[in-house]
Amino acid sequence: MFNSARSLVSANLHRKQLFQYQLNTFRCQLGRRIDHNNSVTMSTSSKPPNILVYSEVEPVRLELISTLQRSLEPDRYTVYPLSAEQVRGRAWPDSTAALIVHGRLETSLAGVFADYFLNGGKLLGVCSDVTRLFDCGEVGGVTRVTKHLRDLRGEDHEVQVEVIAREDTSRTVSIVAVDELKTCGRAISTQIEFVPFEDNKQNLEIFERVLSSELGIKFRTSHDEEALCYRSAFLIGSEEVKRSFLSGLSIPNKLKVGDLTLQFCSKSDLIPTASESQLPVLTDQPPEDFSTQLFHDHLQTTNIGRLTLYLPLVTSSMIIVSNATLPHGFVAIPRRQTRGTGRN
Repeated sequence: MFNSARSLVSANLHRKQLFQYQLNTFRCQLGRRIDHNNSVTMSTSSKPPNILVYSEVEPVRLELISTLQRSLEPDRYTVYPLSAEQVRGRAWPDSTAALIVHGRLETSLAGVFADYFLNGGKLLGVCSDVTRLFDCGEVGGVTRVTKHLRDLRGEDHEVQVEVIAREDTSRTVSIVAVDELKTCGRAISTQIEFVPFEDNKQNLEIFERVLSSELGIKFRTSHDEEALCYRSAFLIGSEEVKRSFLSGLSIPNKLKVGDLTLQFCSKSDLIPTASESQLPVLTDQPPEDFSTQLFHDHLQTTNIGRLTLYLPLVTSSMIIVSNATLPHGFVAIPRRQTRGTGRN
């Protein structure tokens, strides 16, 4: 048992039973690896920020998705539902940052989910029998045990199963953490029925705490609640490419696309106020929140992306690419969209 336990979080279990959620100091954080000498190194691979939700119960699935979309840090993740057919297709593991599984599972599906975890995935099982694959029921009165599991390729994995929360009265296991330390896979299993969240705000707090503290998922902060503020956009490319584009505009230094007017400016010009209908575009300085150097270092195309419009905030990038005749390879990159629809 660890001496340096983290803070305890009290919550309501099934609206009446209180339990304590104890966090220990031995953690394999998202994107980090802890070796047996306690040295920390960055993982050599990273996954796209997709969070998948699987549940056969549609109201639960929809509420989990809507809650995540409201609560997660803006612009960081995309939340998708996962169907049984998609699970079996197994095209999703390499593009998934975290997986949330709720309820009963077919054995074949549970095996795919366990394989995802054993090979480095982050998994949260909510009232799910995916836990039977980890033999969590055998932990009993001890705090931590080591077990051996096999993935779908028959490869052996040593995992550490640890009880991190028990129900206060009966001391039955409420939350279990399972770590595959070599692959940095981490699975959290809980029997707390979080949904519906509206019935119990404490359950929502615990749900978010488990995802953030145990699986490294980032949630919205008070800073993220600030009102959206339109700012100048940036034209990115070589001087030659930018000159060629600007000289071809029918109205000097101005491009009207639908209800939006782009006003191209240098830093010495009088820069107009940015708004939903008018955006100044700076042509001779880089943005502070977008690395043009990193972007071009990874660009492996001849034309696509050689002229790029970066927009910190816009109603929709579709307005730009669908309402103007633009050079071949022109790319619009919005950081945030207020009414983003469709794709081009």
